[in-house]
Amino acid sequence: MIRTFEELTVELNDYERGLVPGFIAGFKTKVGPQNAISNRKISEAYKEQKLSGARIRKIIQYIRMNQFAENWFEGRILVANSAGYFITHDRQIITNWIDSIEGRINAMRTIQTAAKKYLDK
Repeated sequence: MIRTFEELTVELNDYERGLVPGFIAGFKTKVGPQNAISNRKISEAYKEQKLSGARIRKIIQYIRMNQFAENWFEGRILVANSAGYFITHDRQIITNWIDSIEGRINAMRTIQTAAKKYLDK
């Protein structure tokens, strides 16, 4: 859970955990970047459940954190690009995705450093 974003980042509740198998089944059909699905499309598919984009991302985080132990995607990994989420075993795609994550972490760290400098003044 992230401070000041508690409502959005709280751990999955029982209802949301119950949606995980459906998410996994859906992602199994999204092999390769050409079959990516956007958060918006997932939101539309789960319209009746009234899941926010943040809760969808939390469910995806849960899946990503457990996908290797559970082998849900049979040797593939759930990644994302600007088009959306998809599964792949392509090493270059996975490397690019990891680089993207590292870039976002570095950008956030830069903002964090600037904010800390502000507080230190």
